[in-house]
Amino acid sequence: MTTFMKIYSGELFDTEGIWLPTRLLVFQSAQVLIATFLSYAFFLQTAEAAKAAGEAQDDLDPDLPTWAKQLVPTRQDVNLALYPATICSMLRMAILILNYIPR
Repeated sequence: MTTFMKIYSGELFDTEGIWLPTRLLVFQSAQVLIATFLSYAFFLQTAEAAKAAGEAQDDLDPDLPTWAKQLVPTRQDVNLALYPATICSMLRMAILILNYIPR
């Protein structure tokens, strides 16, 4: 956290002599913005997919055999598949962002 404070105050360049190019700061900011947008979009898409799966399960003909009904995922199936995937992708984005922050 002290590194970020030194970057913000300009002390990192004055005291340590470390110069951060503007291009690096712009790319880092863009990376954070894109990761934030994608995370929000992933959560919205997961909720929409779960809703669509629930509606598809409800719209099935009750006369269908059980094996045919099991081919259509339920809302819970979609949630169990996509929420962990969303969280893993968010963690991966965070790791990539932190990996490129100069130390």
